[in-house]
Parts: sequence; structure tokens; C-alpha cells
Amino acid sequence: MDAMFNKRSGRSFSAAFVILAFVAFGCKFQVAVLGSCLSGCDSGYHGSCVCDNLCMVLDDCCADYFNLCYAAVTTTPHTNFADSNPPTFTTGCPGNITRLVAMDIESIPVSWPELNASDPSLPLLWNSSHQPGHMFQTGEVSMVTYIVTDNEGNSAHCDFTVTVTGVELRCPANITAATDPGSNTTSVSWAQPQVIFSSPHGQDTSAMRAHLDHVSSGDYYFIGSDDDDVNDDDDSGSGVLYFRDDGGTPIRLLSENHPGEFFSIGSTPVFYRVEGTEIECDFVVIVEDNEPPKLYECPADVTIPVSSSVNQVRHRWTPPMASDNSGRQVDVTFSCLAATAGDCDRAGNGTFSVGEFTMMYRAEDASGNEDVCTFTVTVTGVELRCPANITAATDPGSNTTSVSWAHPQVIFSSPHGQDTSAMRAHLNHVSSGDYYFIGSDDDDVNDDDDSGSGVLYFRDDGGTPIRLLSENHPGEFFSIGSTPVVYRVEGTAIECDFFVIVEDNEPPKLYECPAVVTIPVSSSANQVRHRWTPPMASDNSGRQVDVTFSCLAATASDCDRAGNGTFSVGEFTMMYRAEDASGNEDVCTFTVTVTAVKLVCPANVSALASPGLKSTSVGWSEPDLTGWDGPTNFTSSSNPGVELLIGTHRVDFQQYFEAYNLNLECSFFVVVLDNEPPQLDDCPADVIIPVSSSANQVHHRWTPPMASDNSAREVDVTFSCSAATASDCNQAGIGTFSVGVSTITYKAEDASGNKNGCTFTVTVKAVEFVCPANHSVIASPGLNSTSVSWSEPDLTGWDGPTNFTSTSNPGVELLIGTHRVDFQQYFEAYNLNLECSFFVVVLGETFEVFEDLAKIVQRVCFNP
Repeated sequence: MDAMFNKRSGRSFSAAFVILAFVAFGCKFQVAVLGSCLSGCDSGYHGSCVCDNLCMVLDDCCADYFNLCYAAVTTTPHTNFADSNPPTFTTGCPGNITRLVAMDIESIPVSWPELNASDPSLPLLWNSSHQPGHMFQTGEVSMVTYIVTDNEGNSAHCDFTVTVTGVELRCPANITAATDPGSNTTSVSWAQPQVIFSSPHGQDTSAMRAHLDHVSSGDYYFIGSDDDDVNDDDDSGSGVLYFRDDGGTPIRLLSENHPGEFFSIGSTPVFYRVEGTEIECDFVVIVEDNEPPKLYECPADVTIPVSSSVNQVRHRWTPPMASDNSGRQVDVTFSCLAATAGDCDRAGNGTFSVGEFTMMYRAEDASGNEDVCTFTVTVTGVELRCPANITAATDPGSNTTSVSWAHPQVIFSSPHGQDTSAMRAHLNHVSSGDYYFIGSDDDDVNDDDDSGSGVLYFRDDGGTPIRLLSENHPGEFFSIGSTPVVYRVEGTAIECDFFVIVEDNEPPKLYECPAVVTIPVSSSANQVRHRWTPPMASDNSGRQVDVTFSCLAATASDCDRAGNGTFSVGEFTMMYRAEDASGNEDVCTFTVTVTAVKLVCPANVSALASPGLKSTSVGWSEPDLTGWDGPTNFTSSSNPGVELLIGTHRVDFQQYFEAYNLNLECSFFVVVLDNEPPQLDDCPADVIIPVSSSANQVHHRWTPPMASDNSAREVDVTFSCSAATASDCNQAGIGTFSVGVSTITYKAEDASGNKNGCTFTVTVKAVEFVCPANHSVIASPGLNSTSVSWSEPDLTGWDGPTNFTSTSNPGVELLIGTHRVDFQQYFEAYNLNLECSFFVVVLGETFEVFEDLAKIVQRVCFNP
């Protein structure tokens, strides 16, 4: 109980009172809960129990409090309990089930997974309203209930519904549409099927029919309706989602066809089916072909020129290609209408006399639609007159030039079969200047030429124009020499010709003439081997160029046209001369100069290390390359401005002439000097150590200073200790010192001989703690006490800081009698404690004064 009161001192009395009260009134309990459990177990106890009263019988507390929250006065915890937890469904309770069937089916079997449960109290007793595979009525919602009970009578329930809904589909009527232009298909759209649901509440036939009448009035909903109350989102991409007018579970319709799909010519059935069922409906999409076939690439009208002596001409054409949007066979027929005798056929072959002939192709498709292709063939006589021969020079840098000329004059005979006298009259007419051809400046001439392969001529008598063909055209480029130009009337042997003569007056070219070169050598006595790429000779004519070579040297040399030479110091001139087949010339000249060179490095360099560093940045000038004023490519082991450590460094320079495999070298030295003394960081401060007797020694420790140097190399540190009296101290920072002054010195010296020192003193002083003398005072009149003051003790031999402590302070109120005052001075760093005492006597008035004084004298003098 004492421990209990100490632990809960704040509420111990109340707790004890409550416990006694419960005992007095016969409270039956196994564990006495000391204190409230509202926040769990008390401090020092474990568990998570929360009780509502200060003291309760265990069965009224949470089930495991007795195991976790009990006091030292309790009995052994109770551990046997009955099972109060229901079984657990390990497979989970199935969700509500919905099945769809055709409206004419009365009932269907519905199954679900078998249920399993677990519980520690076995065996388990099962009861259920239905079993998997039970027949459920169409249009009804049935509740399925499972109850499982353990051996202790605890039960668990599982409830879910089975809904069987009848569905009817109503597809749209058959649809007829025409193909799209140029296609054998068309896009056909339709309203989605109407979906009608039976009531899910099990109404009889009359009630279901009333429901059908209700939805037929427009209250059924499906994707595509414009009714704003319809949820018409469809995320599936494979069917149509329908929402029921009575709020039941929506369904999905599946179909291989969709509104807006393209259908081919003919009849195509469209089926819709409710997903997961055999419920379906269908209609037919009929696509008709009303578009005529096409005859592509109908031959153009053609005029065929012939010489006057030729009576007939053979002509071929490509028959038009027939096609139909239906993709089926097209029936094509042919006819040839001629003013004079002619022989022509459907395959595109004919023999025609002078005159005009009409050809016709007729195409008919399987639906009776037609298309017609008609063109004419006209035969007429023609005469050509070419221009005179032309001479021109090549363009600069080319073996060709552009040459232009007037197109041939073309003279047409009458297309109506005139005799010779009539044709001659026509020729006399055109010779007066009334014939027209491409290139004429006459504004009445249509001079557009879109073919790119001939020239289109227009007849002076308004007849059909003809086309001239030639392998050459005005403005075309011609090569050196004579080139015949031939013109021919398209489809005939009528032709004329002239010559284009191109002359070459341009000299050849020597390309990539070698540049002037200077070759370095290391000695004036040396010779050097040099190679160059000879210039390339070419001529605008594209023909062979004759090239000769010469080598002019101030001293003996060996060089050849192929680009090889051995040269002494001096200058050499090379010359290449080119001459083309027309006697035109070009010259290429360059020099080779050989010079002696030498690489001279700068003088040796010395520098001081940067303050506080082991290195410094050092600069120097580049070497001189005597005898050379061309570009250099110096390389070196170090670059000017590099950071160098203390010490001596060699700098090597190279100049490499790669083209001549010549490598020049030189060297110099850079010396980085260290004139900075080493550092002794954290030199200990002077220290004064008190002792209580002059004969005493004191032990003292310090942290030696840290030695470092800007060179980052080893620093040599020496140590000395000089004392007025005997002392024992060492470099590690440990010493035993007698009274007096001891001087400690550390000296550091770096590898360059720079020095630094650190000195401090250790002073040992003998100190004595002297309290003030005893003294007496008289009590204040009418009182038995008085306020007493005194001076602080003297700390002889010490002039540093003090930390006096005392049993009483000056100004304290003391009663009549004798009072001892104790003083202390504690030097914590050296574990030295000094003490002294004195007495203060407070005297009463009259006789008591003398009596007390006598006692005081007796105690002080004789019984100290």
C-alpha cells in the first residue's frame, strides 16, 4: 500500500476509499482496478482496455483487461471464454443476379458459386431458401437467403436477389438506298431497335401487356434517342446500351452492323441480339445501282497528215477502258462511220483515206445504264521547209551551247480531196505569208505547246492542226561538232533537216595547282623528300588534254611530273602546261622552298609558392622557331599559367611538322620555391594553477598545437620545457609542475628550412584562504536578533577569478547567540577545495549579555 500511495499520490486516498466502499457493499470482483481506465491501462500496465468505472467486475470490463491491466493485489488472470463471434463466409456473399430471357419463356434455372464459411466452433449448420440451379419465374425478383450457425449458436446471414426479366426486340423496317456516286456502296443509317422489358415484379399476362402498351407510347429508352432524359453514353464500342423505363438493370445489344455503315449493291440482312441471350430481331438493307458505267480515256480527235502522193494511212489508237461502280462486267460495242472507204475495228486498228471518220464505243452495265465515247480521225496532206545550217561557239567552261532557230514552215493541202491544180493554188496562197506555226509573232497564232515532244501547227484554212516531232528543239544544248536536226510530221514519213555546228575556242583548265610550300629541316646540310598532288587537267570539250612538266632549281634536285622530289635548302619552281585538241593552253606554276629551322626554349624560371598554398601559377613565353615564319603547332608537357607544386619541374616543348615527319624539341626548368614558415595552430594559452601548499606539485594536461605547412609535406616538430623548479613535462601534452613558472616551447620546421614556434607558460601558485576575524554585535533594541554584515575572505597568492560560497551571506538577520559562518573556494579544473570559518556573536541587553559573553568566551577560547 505504501508503494501504491507513492505511485498514485494524487488520487491514492480517493482510490482507497472507493475500494473500501466496494468491499463494504459486497462488490464481487477478481481484479481491483486502481484508478480510472478511461484512457486505457494505467502507467506501468499494458493493454488497450477502456472501462467506464473506477472499479468493475471483470465481466463488465472489456474482454482482455484482466489479462493486461491488473494490480499487485489481484488474483491469477482468468483465461477461459465462450465463442461469441459468428462464422465468416470465406467465399464472400454473391452479389445480386440479373438474367434476361425472351418474353415467351416462363422460367429459367439460375446458378451461383457454392458458399463456404469458417468458425472455431464446429460443426456448422447450414440453411438456405434456394440452391444453385433453382428455376426462377420470368418477371420476378426472388430473395435468396443463406444462414450458417456454429456450435455456440452464433449465426451469419448472406442475402442476395435473383431477377429474371423478359425482353422483346423490335427492329426497324427494311431500308432501300442508292449507291454513292462512283461507288458500289453507300452509307445506310437507321434507328436502333426498340427494346421492351417485362415487369420485374411478377405481374400476370394482362399486367405485362399493359406494360408493353405503356412503352409503345414512347417511354422506352435506348442509345440514339433525342429525349434529354435518356442516358446515351456508350463506351463499349461493341454494342448498344439500353436503359429500362422501369429503372431496371440496363442491357447491351450486339450486332455485326451499325448505323452509318457502308453496304454493297444487293440485299443485306441486319441482325440484333441481346448480349448473353438468344433474343434477336432482323431487317434487310437493299442497295440499288442507278449510275451509268464509265468509258475512260476516250481517244481524242486526230488529224493524220500524209504526202500528196499517198492515198491511205494506217492509224492505231488505244480503245477506251470501261468500268462500272458496281464492279461487274460491262458490255462494250463499236461502230465506224466514214465519208469515204475505210477499214477500222474495235481493237484500235484502221486504214484511212483522205477525209474524216467518226468512231463510237458504247458501254452498258448490268442495270441497263449506258455511256458513249466518240472521236474523229481526219487525213490531210502536209509539206515541210526547214531553216538553213547554224554555226555557234561553246559556252564558257562547257563543251556545249544553247542553239535556237525558227521552226520549219508547214503547208497544208485542202482536206477535201482537191486535184493538183487546186493544191498548187493553195501552196501559192500560203507562200504569200499566210501559213502559221509555233514561234510566229503573229498575235492571231495559238502558240501554246503542252506536249513537250513536238510542235503543234494550225492550218491557214481552219482545218485540224498537226504535230511536228523532232529529237531536238530550239534552245537545246549542242556539243562540239556537227549535229543533224530532223523534223517529222507525227504519224507520217514527211520530214526535213538542217545542221547545227558547234566550235571550241576555250583553253583547257589545270585544277588544284599545288600551293607554294616551305619545308623545314633541322640542318642546312640536309635534303628533304617532298610529294605533291599533280594538278588535274580538264577541257570543256571533254576530250584528252596533253600535259607537260618542268622543274627549275637553284641547286641540284630530283623531281618529276608524278609529284615526287628530293630538295636541298633553297627554292625550286615547278611548271605544268596543258594543251587541248584545239590548240588552247593553260599553265600551273608553284614553288618548293627548303629552310633550316631550330626550336629555342625560354630560360629557366623560378617562382614563389602562393601564400598559404603548396603551389603557384607560373607563366612563360613560347619557344622561338628560328628560320620559320609559317604556322606552328607547339605542344608542351605543361602550359603557361599551370599550377605547379613546390619543387623543380621540367617543361618540354615540341614542334612537329607532320607532313615531313620532323620533330623539334627543347626543354627548360621551373623552380617553385617555398619561403613560408609552417603553421602551429591552437597554441595552448598561458595557464595559472593554484595549489594549497608551496610544497605541493600539480598534474596538468594540454592539447599540443597542430603543425601544418603550405607545402603539405612533413613538418619536423621539437619540444622543450624549462622550469624554475623541478618539473616533468613532455611533447604529448602531459606535465607535473611545482610552484613557479614553467615555459613550454614547440618549434616547427618544414622541408625548406622555414621555421615557426609556439610558447606558453604554466604557473603554479600556492594560495591560502583566510576568513575575516570573529566579531560580535548587540541585538536590535527590543528584539532578539539583528542584521549582521562582514567582509569576504582573502585568497592570498591568487589574483584570478573566485567563486566563493558560504553558509550565510552578509546582511543576514541572526538571533541572539553564537553563529558559525563557513566559506569555500572551489577550483573545479584542479579539484582543489579551500575552506575557512569565523564566528558571529549576537549579544542581548544587560545581564544576559555578560552571561552569554562568558559562555561564548568559554566555547571559543577553550572549546573551539
